[in-house]
Amino acid sequence: NINPKISEQERINKFLDTINNLRDRIIDRTSKLEELDDLFTRLTWLNIEDKKEEDLLKQVIDRAKKFHSRLIRNYANLKRNLWKENICRNELENYKYSIEDFEDSIFEVEEIFFSLRKDEEFNDLVNS
Repeated sequence: NINPKISEQERINKFLDTINNLRDRIIDRTSKLEELDDLFTRLTWLNIEDKKEEDLLKQVIDRAKKFHSRLIRNYANLKRNLWKENICRNELENYKYSIEDFEDSIFEVEEIFFSLRKDEEFNDLVNS
């Protein structure tokens, strides 16, 4: 049983590589979430033509809310494990802000389609 010892420098390098990989993954997630947020925001300009499309939009909103819940849990886990060690703090902050923006977009889409567009006063204002 040969167990070669790795040097202190190799352990440090592996640790730093792990942090850099984690940082890259958080940055990538944040970027993809920002793209998703942009797409969700664009949904507000769509016209829903029938009940089938409305039901589909409700499903998309429901899935987005569930996805948002998973994002929050993921962020909480990352923060719990990394924050006190001062690892990836800027990336975690940006990730948190993108999660909050996505939540706002979900709410906005739901509000526009299922509250405002069904409000007579709002529709009169938009059409004037």
